[in-house]
Amino acid sequence: MALLFMDSFDHYDPQALDASGDTLLSRGKVDVLSPLASRITGRRPSSFALRIPETAGAQGPFGGYEKNLPARGTLTVGAALRWPSASNEQELIGVAEATGERAYWIRAHQNGRLGLVVWSRLQWIQQVAETPITFRAGTWHYIELQLVQGTPGQADGRITVRINGELVLLVEQHVTRGWDDGELSGIFLGARPGDRPSERLDVDDLYVTDSLGTVNNGFLGDVRVDALLPQADGSQSQWTAQPPGTPAWQALSDNSDATALSAATAGLRHSVTMQALPAMNSPVVHGVQVLLLARKSDAGQASLRSLVRSGTTDALGVPVPLRDSLEWLSTMQELDPNGNAAWTPATLAAAEFGAESV
Repeated sequence: MALLFMDSFDHYDPQALDASGDTLLSRGKVDVLSPLASRITGRRPSSFALRIPETAGAQGPFGGYEKNLPARGTLTVGAALRWPSASNEQELIGVAEATGERAYWIRAHQNGRLGLVVWSRLQWIQQVAETPITFRAGTWHYIELQLVQGTPGQADGRITVRINGELVLLVEQHVTRGWDDGELSGIFLGARPGDRPSERLDVDDLYVTDSLGTVNNGFLGDVRVDALLPQADGSQSQWTAQPPGTPAWQALSDNSDATALSAATAGLRHSVTMQALPAMNSPVVHGVQVLLLARKSDAGQASLRSLVRSGTTDALGVPVPLRDSLEWLSTMQELDPNGNAAWTPATLAAAEFGAESV
Protein backbone atom coordinates (compact mmCIF):
# COMPACT_ATOMS: atom_id res chain seq x y z
CA MET A 1 0.00 0.00 0.00
CA ALA A 2 1.20 3.50 -0.78
CA LEU A 3 -1.88 5.64 -1.39
CA LEU A 4 -3.58 5.44 2.01
CA PHE A 5 -6.38 7.98 1.87
CA MET A 6 -7.96 10.80 -0.10
CA ASP A 7 -10.86 13.18 0.34
CA SER A 8 -12.61 15.35 -2.24
CA PHE A 9 -15.14 16.88 0.22
CA ASP A 10 -17.70 16.64 -2.60
CA HIS A 11 -19.81 13.76 -1.29
CA TYR A 12 -20.81 14.82 2.23
CA ASP A 13 -22.08 17.95 3.93
CA PRO A 14 -21.12 18.22 7.63
CA GLN A 15 -24.07 20.46 8.46
CA ALA A 16 -26.77 18.45 6.66
CA LEU A 17 -29.31 16.51 8.72
CA ASP A 18 -30.26 12.87 8.34
CA ALA A 19 -33.72 11.36 8.75
CA SER A 20 -33.31 11.41 12.55
CA GLY A 21 -32.46 15.10 12.61
CA ASP A 22 -28.79 14.47 13.41
CA THR A 23 -25.84 16.00 11.61
CA LEU A 24 -23.99 13.77 9.21
CA LEU A 25 -20.60 14.18 10.87
CA SER A 26 -20.39 10.41 11.30
CA ARG A 27 -20.68 10.02 7.54
CA GLY A 28 -17.42 11.71 6.80
CA LYS A 29 -14.42 9.42 6.41
CA VAL A 30 -12.53 11.60 8.86
CA ASP A 31 -12.12 10.56 12.51
CA VAL A 32 -12.35 14.02 14.12
CA LEU A 33 -14.09 16.97 12.50
CA SER A 34 -14.97 20.33 14.00
CA PRO A 35 -18.72 20.42 14.74
CA LEU A 36 -18.78 23.81 13.05
CA ALA A 37 -17.13 22.66 9.81
CA SER A 38 -19.14 23.40 6.67
CA ARG A 39 -19.13 22.73 2.95
CA ILE A 40 -18.14 25.60 0.64
CA THR A 41 -17.47 26.05 -3.07
CA GLY A 42 -14.28 24.24 -4.06
CA ARG A 43 -11.29 25.50 -5.96
CA ARG A 44 -12.72 24.19 -9.25
CA PRO A 45 -16.15 24.82 -10.81
CA SER A 46 -18.89 22.44 -9.65
CA SER A 47 -16.82 21.11 -6.75
CA PHE A 48 -16.90 21.52 -3.00
CA ALA A 49 -14.31 22.12 -0.30
CA LEU A 50 -14.33 22.00 3.50
CA ARG A 51 -14.21 25.08 5.74
CA ILE A 52 -12.82 24.67 9.24
CA PRO A 53 -13.84 27.79 11.19
CA GLU A 54 -11.92 29.60 13.90
CA THR A 55 -12.90 28.26 17.33
CA ALA A 56 -10.05 29.59 19.45
CA GLY A 57 -10.88 30.54 23.03
CA ALA A 58 -11.88 28.73 26.17
CA GLN A 59 -15.44 28.14 24.98
CA GLY A 60 -14.72 27.00 21.46
CA PRO A 61 -15.02 23.33 20.50
CA PHE A 62 -11.89 21.27 20.01
CA GLY A 63 -10.86 19.76 16.72
CA GLY A 64 -10.11 20.67 13.14
CA TYR A 65 -9.83 17.73 10.74
CA GLU A 66 -8.03 14.57 11.88
CA LYS A 67 -7.61 11.23 10.13
CA ASN A 68 -6.14 8.18 11.86
CA LEU A 69 -4.14 5.80 9.67
CA PRO A 70 -2.17 2.57 9.94
CA ALA A 71 1.15 3.24 11.68
CA ARG A 72 3.96 4.03 9.26
CA GLY A 73 7.56 5.21 9.42
CA THR A 74 6.96 7.66 6.57
CA LEU A 75 3.89 9.74 5.72
CA THR A 76 3.31 12.28 2.97
CA VAL A 77 0.21 14.47 3.14
CA GLY A 78 -0.88 16.99 0.54
CA ALA A 79 -3.88 19.32 0.28
CA ALA A 80 -5.02 22.54 -1.32
CA LEU A 81 -5.25 25.09 1.51
CA ARG A 82 -6.52 28.65 1.79
CA TRP A 83 -6.23 30.79 4.91
CA PRO A 84 -7.99 34.17 5.13
CA SER A 85 -5.28 36.62 6.25
CA ALA A 86 -1.82 37.03 7.67
CA SER A 87 -3.08 38.74 10.81
CA ASN A 88 -2.52 35.75 13.09
CA GLU A 89 -0.30 32.70 13.40
CA GLN A 90 -2.18 29.68 12.06
CA GLU A 91 -1.69 25.91 11.94
CA LEU A 92 -2.26 24.50 8.45
CA ILE A 93 -1.35 20.83 7.92
CA GLY A 94 0.59 18.27 9.93
CA VAL A 95 1.37 14.68 10.92
CA ALA A 96 1.30 13.05 14.36
CA GLU A 97 2.78 9.86 15.81
CA ALA A 98 0.82 7.12 17.53
CA THR A 99 1.49 7.83 21.21
CA GLY A 100 0.66 11.52 21.04
CA GLU A 101 4.17 12.49 22.11
CA ARG A 102 5.13 14.45 19.02
CA ALA A 103 3.57 16.26 16.04
CA TYR A 104 4.93 18.25 13.11
CA TRP A 105 3.01 20.85 11.14
CA ILE A 106 3.21 23.81 8.77
CA ARG A 107 2.29 27.16 10.31
CA ALA A 108 1.39 30.39 8.50
CA HIS A 109 3.22 33.38 9.99
CA GLN A 110 2.17 37.02 9.99
CA ASN A 111 5.08 37.90 7.71
CA GLY A 112 3.69 35.62 4.97
CA ARG A 113 6.32 32.94 5.41
CA LEU A 114 5.47 29.38 6.41
CA GLY A 115 7.23 27.70 9.30
CA LEU A 116 7.90 24.02 10.02
CA VAL A 117 7.03 23.43 13.68
CA VAL A 118 7.53 20.48 16.03
CA TRP A 119 5.41 20.04 19.16
CA SER A 120 6.11 17.73 22.09
CA ARG A 121 3.80 16.60 24.88
CA LEU A 122 6.54 17.86 27.20
CA GLN A 123 4.93 21.25 26.44
CA TRP A 124 7.51 22.73 24.10
CA ILE A 125 7.07 24.03 20.58
CA GLN A 126 10.04 24.66 18.33
CA GLN A 127 10.27 26.06 14.83
CA VAL A 128 12.61 23.87 12.82
CA ALA A 129 12.76 25.94 9.62
CA GLU A 130 11.01 28.73 7.72
CA THR A 131 10.38 29.20 4.01
CA PRO A 132 12.66 31.78 2.38
CA ILE A 133 9.75 33.18 0.36
CA THR A 134 6.28 34.40 1.31
CA PHE A 135 2.88 33.03 0.31
CA ARG A 136 -0.18 35.17 -0.21
CA ALA A 137 -3.10 34.59 2.15
CA GLY A 138 -6.61 34.36 0.70
CA THR A 139 -5.56 32.23 -2.30
CA TRP A 140 -5.27 28.48 -2.78
CA HIS A 141 -1.84 26.89 -2.31
CA TYR A 142 -1.10 23.18 -2.67
CA ILE A 143 1.04 22.18 0.33
CA GLU A 144 2.75 18.80 0.71
CA LEU A 145 4.54 17.71 3.89
CA GLN A 146 6.63 14.53 4.08
CA LEU A 147 8.09 13.19 7.32
CA VAL A 148 10.55 10.29 7.29
CA GLN A 149 11.09 9.03 10.81
CA GLY A 150 14.58 8.04 11.82
CA THR A 151 15.90 5.82 14.58
CA PRO A 152 14.41 6.75 17.98
CA GLY A 153 16.56 9.42 19.58
CA GLN A 154 18.91 9.69 16.58
CA ALA A 155 19.38 12.59 14.17
CA ASP A 156 18.72 10.61 11.00
CA GLY A 157 15.18 11.69 10.05
CA ARG A 158 14.12 13.89 7.14
CA ILE A 159 11.36 16.46 6.58
CA THR A 160 10.46 17.81 3.15
CA VAL A 161 7.93 20.50 2.24
CA ARG A 162 6.71 21.28 -1.26
CA ILE A 163 4.34 24.13 -2.08
CA ASN A 164 2.67 24.49 -5.46
CA GLY A 165 4.95 21.77 -6.80
CA GLU A 166 8.20 23.46 -5.71
CA LEU A 167 10.62 22.29 -3.01
CA VAL A 168 10.67 25.00 -0.32
CA LEU A 169 12.10 23.23 2.74
CA LEU A 170 14.38 20.23 3.26
CA VAL A 171 15.53 19.36 6.79
CA GLU A 172 17.90 16.40 7.03
CA GLN A 173 19.70 14.67 9.90
CA HIS A 174 16.97 15.68 12.31
CA VAL A 175 15.57 13.89 15.38
CA THR A 176 12.06 13.10 14.14
CA ARG A 177 11.30 10.34 16.63
CA GLY A 178 11.90 10.42 20.38
CA TRP A 179 12.68 7.40 22.53
CA ASP A 180 9.04 7.03 23.58
CA ASP A 181 7.46 7.92 20.21
CA GLY A 182 5.53 5.49 18.09
CA GLU A 183 5.32 5.43 14.31
CA LEU A 184 3.32 8.05 12.41
CA SER A 185 -0.39 7.32 12.59
CA GLY A 186 -2.38 10.37 11.58
CA ILE A 187 -2.67 13.66 9.73
CA PHE A 188 -4.46 16.84 10.77
CA LEU A 189 -5.63 20.17 9.36
CA GLY A 190 -6.42 23.44 11.10
CA ALA A 191 -5.36 22.39 14.60
CA ARG A 192 -3.14 19.73 16.11
CA PRO A 193 -4.97 16.92 17.96
CA GLY A 194 -6.50 18.16 21.19
CA ASP A 195 -6.38 21.84 20.20
CA ARG A 196 -8.64 24.48 18.64
CA PRO A 197 -8.24 26.20 15.24
CA SER A 198 -6.92 29.73 15.70
CA GLU A 199 -8.11 30.90 12.28
CA ARG A 200 -10.41 29.77 9.51
CA LEU A 201 -8.98 27.25 7.06
CA ASP A 202 -10.36 26.02 3.73
CA VAL A 203 -9.18 22.66 2.39
CA ASP A 204 -9.69 20.75 -0.86
CA ASP A 205 -8.22 17.72 -2.69
CA LEU A 206 -6.48 15.90 0.18
CA TYR A 207 -4.25 12.83 -0.20
CA VAL A 208 -2.00 10.75 2.10
CA THR A 209 0.69 8.26 1.01
CA ASP A 210 3.37 6.18 2.69
CA SER A 211 6.68 4.85 1.34
CA LEU A 212 5.59 1.27 0.70
CA GLY A 213 4.81 -0.43 -2.59
CA THR A 214 5.98 0.50 -6.08
CA VAL A 215 3.48 3.26 -6.98
CA ASN A 216 2.33 6.41 -5.19
CA ASN A 217 5.01 5.96 -2.55
CA GLY A 218 5.75 9.64 -1.93
CA PHE A 219 4.79 13.02 -3.34
CA LEU A 220 1.93 13.09 -5.86
CA GLY A 221 2.03 16.83 -6.58
CA ASP A 222 -0.95 19.12 -7.01
CA VAL A 223 -3.72 16.58 -7.51
CA ARG A 224 -7.49 16.73 -7.83
CA VAL A 225 -9.82 14.29 -6.11
CA ASP A 226 -13.16 13.71 -7.84
CA ALA A 227 -16.19 12.07 -6.28
CA LEU A 228 -18.03 9.89 -8.81
CA LEU A 229 -21.55 8.62 -8.19
CA PRO A 230 -23.32 5.51 -9.56
CA GLN A 231 -25.05 6.08 -12.88
CA ALA A 232 -26.32 2.60 -13.89
CA ASP A 233 -26.66 -0.95 -12.62
CA GLY A 234 -23.78 -3.34 -13.22
CA SER A 235 -23.61 -7.07 -13.91
CA GLN A 236 -24.07 -8.12 -10.26
CA SER A 237 -27.56 -7.52 -8.81
CA GLN A 238 -28.09 -9.80 -5.80
CA TRP A 239 -29.01 -7.08 -3.29
CA THR A 240 -32.56 -5.74 -2.81
CA ALA A 241 -33.50 -2.10 -3.29
CA GLN A 242 -35.66 -0.34 -0.72
CA PRO A 243 -38.36 0.76 -1.24
CA PRO A 244 -39.28 -1.92 -3.82
CA GLY A 245 -39.16 -0.73 -7.40
CA THR A 246 -36.35 1.77 -6.82
CA PRO A 247 -33.53 1.40 -9.37
CA ALA A 248 -30.58 0.05 -7.42
CA TRP A 249 -28.05 2.54 -8.76
CA GLN A 250 -30.39 5.42 -7.92
CA ALA A 251 -30.82 4.18 -4.35
CA LEU A 252 -27.05 4.49 -3.97
CA SER A 253 -26.59 7.89 -5.61
CA ASP A 254 -29.54 10.01 -4.45
CA ASN A 255 -27.98 10.98 -1.08
CA SER A 256 -31.18 10.01 0.74
CA ASP A 257 -31.70 7.85 3.82
CA ALA A 258 -35.07 6.80 2.44
CA THR A 259 -33.53 4.60 -0.27
CA ALA A 260 -30.94 1.86 0.21
CA LEU A 261 -29.80 -1.61 -0.78
CA SER A 262 -29.88 -4.59 1.57
CA ALA A 263 -28.46 -8.13 1.56
CA ALA A 264 -30.34 -10.80 3.49
CA THR A 265 -27.53 -13.37 3.56
CA ALA A 266 -23.76 -13.59 3.18
CA GLY A 267 -22.09 -14.05 -0.20
CA LEU A 268 -24.33 -11.69 -2.18
CA ARG A 269 -22.78 -9.22 -4.61
CA HIS A 270 -24.01 -5.99 -6.14
CA SER A 271 -22.22 -3.69 -8.57
CA VAL A 272 -22.85 -0.45 -10.45
CA THR A 273 -21.09 1.62 -13.08
CA MET A 274 -19.94 5.10 -12.17
CA GLN A 275 -20.00 8.55 -13.68
CA ALA A 276 -17.13 9.34 -16.03
CA LEU A 277 -14.23 11.46 -14.90
CA PRO A 278 -14.38 15.12 -15.95
CA ALA A 279 -12.48 15.95 -19.12
CA MET A 280 -8.83 16.73 -18.32
CA ASN A 281 -5.62 17.35 -20.23
CA SER A 282 -3.22 14.37 -19.88
CA PRO A 283 -5.05 12.78 -16.93
CA VAL A 284 -3.17 10.48 -14.54
CA VAL A 285 -5.28 8.31 -12.24
CA HIS A 286 -3.27 7.55 -9.11
CA GLY A 287 -5.93 5.31 -7.61
CA VAL A 288 -9.58 4.67 -6.83
CA GLN A 289 -11.05 4.82 -3.34
CA VAL A 290 -14.20 2.73 -3.10
CA LEU A 291 -16.60 4.22 -0.54
CA LEU A 292 -19.46 2.31 1.04
CA LEU A 293 -21.89 3.94 3.48
CA ALA A 294 -23.32 1.01 5.41
CA ARG A 295 -24.66 -0.39 8.67
CA LYS A 296 -26.13 -3.65 9.90
CA SER A 297 -29.92 -3.83 10.27
CA ASP A 298 -30.28 -6.51 12.94
CA ALA A 299 -28.58 -7.96 16.02
CA GLY A 300 -25.61 -10.26 15.61
CA GLN A 301 -22.57 -10.04 13.35
CA ALA A 302 -22.45 -8.72 9.81
CA SER A 303 -19.58 -7.67 7.57
CA LEU A 304 -19.08 -6.11 4.16
CA ARG A 305 -16.25 -5.90 1.66
CA SER A 306 -15.72 -3.83 -1.44
CA LEU A 307 -15.98 -5.24 -4.95
CA VAL A 308 -14.17 -3.95 -8.04
CA ARG A 309 -14.89 -5.69 -11.36
CA SER A 310 -12.74 -4.81 -14.37
CA GLY A 311 -13.19 -6.95 -17.45
CA THR A 312 -13.54 -10.49 -16.12
CA THR A 313 -11.41 -9.86 -13.03
CA ASP A 314 -12.89 -9.24 -9.56
CA ALA A 315 -10.95 -7.63 -6.72
CA LEU A 316 -12.41 -7.98 -3.22
CA GLY A 317 -11.45 -5.83 -0.26
CA VAL A 318 -10.86 -6.93 3.32
CA PRO A 319 -14.11 -7.73 5.21
CA VAL A 320 -15.12 -4.91 7.58
CA PRO A 321 -17.52 -5.50 10.52
CA LEU A 322 -20.65 -3.36 10.38
CA ARG A 323 -22.18 -1.44 13.27
CA ASP A 324 -25.71 -0.24 14.05
CA SER A 325 -24.91 3.30 12.87
CA LEU A 326 -24.06 4.33 9.32
CA GLU A 327 -20.33 4.59 8.70
CA TRP A 328 -18.14 5.22 5.69
CA LEU A 329 -16.03 2.21 4.75
CA SER A 330 -13.20 2.85 2.30
CA THR A 331 -10.94 0.57 0.28
CA MET A 332 -8.07 1.79 -1.93
CA GLN A 333 -7.61 0.20 -5.36
CA GLU A 334 -4.46 1.79 -6.73
CA LEU A 335 -4.19 -0.33 -9.89
CA ASP A 336 -6.71 -1.76 -12.33
CA PRO A 337 -7.09 -5.42 -11.24
CA ASN A 338 -7.45 -6.39 -14.90
CA GLY A 339 -3.75 -6.70 -15.69
CA ASN A 340 -2.56 -4.86 -12.56
CA ALA A 341 -1.93 -1.75 -14.65
CA ALA A 342 -2.50 1.93 -13.97
CA TRP A 343 -6.09 3.09 -14.26
CA THR A 344 -7.06 5.21 -17.24
CA PRO A 345 -10.25 7.21 -17.70
CA ALA A 346 -11.43 4.55 -20.18
CA THR A 347 -10.79 1.53 -17.95
CA LEU A 348 -12.30 3.36 -14.99
CA ALA A 349 -15.45 4.16 -16.97
CA ALA A 350 -15.79 0.51 -18.02
CA ALA A 351 -15.27 -0.93 -14.54
CA GLU A 352 -17.95 -1.81 -11.97
CA PHE A 353 -17.86 -1.06 -8.26
CA GLY A 354 -19.92 -2.43 -5.41
CA ALA A 355 -19.92 -4.71 -2.40
CA GLU A 356 -20.24 -8.29 -1.21
CA SER A 357 -22.00 -9.27 2.01
CA VAL A 358 -19.83 -11.43 4.29
